Amino acid sequence: MTGSRYTALTVDPGTGRLFLGTDDGLFRSGDGGRTWLHVSSVPATLVSGVVVDATTRSIVAGTAFGLFALDFSYASAEQRSARDTGTNIFRVARDPKDGQRVFASTQDGLGGAAWEGRLFRSRDGGTTWELLPQSTPDARHFIAVDAAGDLYTAARGDSFLQRLRRDANEFEVLPHEFGTSAIQDILADPTRPGWVYVLALSGSWFSRDAGATWERWAFPSSSVIDVAPTNANVVVGSTYDMLIWTSDGLNWHSTEIEGQRPNPVAIAPSDPATVYFVMEGGSEGRPAHTVGRSRNGGRTWTRMSAPDTGSDTVTIVALAVDPNDANRVWAATNAGMFLSTDGAVSWTSANAGLPTRATHSLAIDLQRGTVYVGTDQGVWSRAKAGRRRAVR
Repeated sequence: MTGSRYTALTVDPGTGRLFLGTDDGLFRSGDGGRTWLHVSSVPATLVSGVVVDATTRSIVAGTAFGLFALDFSYASAEQRSARDTGTNIFRVARDPKDGQRVFASTQDGLGGAAWEGRLFRSRDGGTTWELLPQSTPDARHFIAVDAAGDLYTAARGDSFLQRLRRDANEFEVLPHEFGTSAIQDILADPTRPGWVYVLALSGSWFSRDAGATWERWAFPSSSVIDVAPTNANVVVGSTYDMLIWTSDGLNWHSTEIEGQRPNPVAIAPSDPATVYFVMEGGSEGRPAHTVGRSRNGGRTWTRMSAPDTGSDTVTIVALAVDPNDANRVWAATNAGMFLSTDGAVSWTSANAGLPTRATHSLAIDLQRGTVYVGTDQGVWSRAKAGRRRAVR
């Protein structure tokens, strides 16, 4: 029997058969535990719980890759969606043309040398969710949706990109190889179907045909970028001590900023010349992160303020700008959610109703202004009027 950690043990009251969950899958024994057989129809991943129903002669195993149900033939296991994103959300993305279609990727646990996780899709603004099928239990850290509604995914360090066509149920692996342990992030053009950007250790790439062919992109691979949702020629990125930008999609410029590493960038949908970005550093007694603002697309910038709890050092993990108000900015931080209504001059806490302050990602419905935030306890939303609800 393989597996270095045993996590669950249960017995079938009808036959006395034993079922053991491990960090390498589900095992069964019919001789009181003297010998064990691997139940290969359940993924070879962490099994945290097993339930046996003697009446229906069925087994349900809870794994790092979701729930699986099988009968005593063990030949096949059916994956059952718990319809639950009440877990550690790594990233949230929305369809740029249909804000009711929201996607969430999770980072559930460590299995072997890689993070495991799941992908969820909602078609009704997060009221209900469906678990998307995956060929492996590996986490799909990066997700992006293009103007056609196609979803692109990759785990950190993947060599290949995967695509799920709009409303399809099976992913396809795209042909281009970006190199060993290469992919660092994905971005999709919100206005042009099939336009996708990949930042990889081998360089930056973009595709105009949904990943069929790729071209080199004149942008540093170690960057965090944003594309204006109303003008795809406006791109701004943060890299080491530099803000890199283009206003025509062809000619690139750079502006020196404060900070040591690439950090979040957000372009205002209603005014693509307004850009917010995060800088590291600061001075003694100030947050480790602070926010910069440009009113001319990155040519010049002003050092603004950052959310401050008064005691904790605040790290900003994501920024988003209201689609109709360039001065209304959201910040997801290690201390929760914050909102500025005056262009990052000042900030107020927006944590009321959130069950946790561990926030990881942000997405905004451009049509309705609904804010979606990914946390370590699922996806939560806040309507423009201020109502907050769980969308788990």
